[in-house]
Amino acid sequence: MKTFQSHSWLSICQFGTGSGELHCPICGRTSSRRDNLERHIRSHLGDKPFRCPFCSFRSQLKWNMKSHIERRHPQSCTGYAIQPLQQQ
Repeated sequence: MKTFQSHSWLSICQFGTGSGELHCPICGRTSSRRDNLERHIRSHLGDKPFRCPFCSFRSQLKWNMKSHIERRHPQSCTGYAIQPLQQQ
């Protein structure tokens, strides 16, 4: 079984037994893509790495943050870049 390191909120994730599937260590959900599994695991842990640069809103998903900024801060959303919080 292969393992890989990831963000601090996901210390180790395991590949399935040769099927190419990744398994959530919390509920067992499978995914063939690492990014999809990491996003799924954030839903278990409540991790919200995207922070609005204009208010205190935080989001689990980048597209949700983009939508928030466009809805709540339309006058401010020119030329911004959405980045996850830096891991410390």
